[in-house]
Amino acid sequence: MSCQECLASEEPGLIPSFVRCPKCHSWRCRHDLDWCPGHIIHPALSKELVKLSEESDFDSTSIVRSHSPTPGPCRSCVNSGHTDALQACSGLQTVLCPSRARPFHELGLDSAYCPECITEYQGRRCLCGAVWLCDACSVADYPSHAHLISCPRCGATYCTKEDWCQYCYFCRICRQTAICFGCQARENGDVEAEEMSGEGSHSLTAYERCLECRLFMCNECCSTGKDGVAQCSGCQRWMCGRCSNGADRCHSCFLSDMF
Repeated sequence: MSCQECLASEEPGLIPSFVRCPKCHSWRCRHDLDWCPGHIIHPALSKELVKLSEESDFDSTSIVRSHSPTPGPCRSCVNSGHTDALQACSGLQTVLCPSRARPFHELGLDSAYCPECITEYQGRRCLCGAVWLCDACSVADYPSHAHLISCPRCGATYCTKEDWCQYCYFCRICRQTAICFGCQARENGDVEAEEMSGEGSHSLTAYERCLECRLFMCNECCSTGKDGVAQCSGCQRWMCGRCSNGADRCHSCFLSDMF
């Protein structure tokens, strides 16, 4: 959207079309910055409030936030490395989430929490820092949407993003979580699988990875063929149901058969 269109669509009392970047103090189109709506201070966040907010007739004006809409640094300042962007939530499952707050979402503006709001309400963050869940999404218990898991033994939070928090295995089929590497090391690095298993968890040694998409799958789901999990009849490696798509050979073995 161009700045001329912003001016034409501007309504009194809403987000202004042009604002000064708080870092470089240059005038910027409102689409050139992130906005912080302020964290929710009333009513108290709860699963009931999140459920109520998802109804079509929910009155968003009943939500009281800690401050009025505040612009964050512009894209140029963030891209140049002079400052950090505002903290975006990875949940995005409720209109109470800062990344879906009104009226920013309707106006096509990016919204997130400023450092003051993060300090006030920490939410939930994985150990590597790549994934953060806001206070509203944390209360709503949306960790699976944000790729967050917790070690069933020590409770430490990890993300399941590829090449980030590779310290805790999580089966994408049955959704059970292994104890993390730290717990494994504290007990015994060579302990057998049955000695490490606990309620709602698997051993770290009891996992395979899909040959194609690299998602983790526990040996139990692999051995039972749950949800279409298949073993390639050629290389004997495992594929999740989505990647196998009912085939008994992986893509590489299929191509080698053709040529």
